[in-house]
Amino acid sequence: MFYEVRILDPKGKIKRVLTSKELSKRYWQGFKEQVHGQVATSLFKGRGRKSRKDSYWTDDDRQAVESDDADV
Repeated sequence: MFYEVRILDPKGKIKRVLTSKELSKRYWQGFKEQVHGQVATSLFKGRGRKSRKDSYWTDDDRQAVESDDADV
């Protein structure tokens, strides 16, 4: 949560008021720009799922299946 900010001139008069909504929007835009790239992609997109084939099969298992297929 951001609080409203009042910007004063040298005489003490209010020059500009930044609302909470403006400050929040500005913060999150800067955050996204700062972490732009692969990190931003992983933060703002879902992680996805690994295929079951990749999680259950090891390289040795794949080689064994391939050699069995070659024998047939």
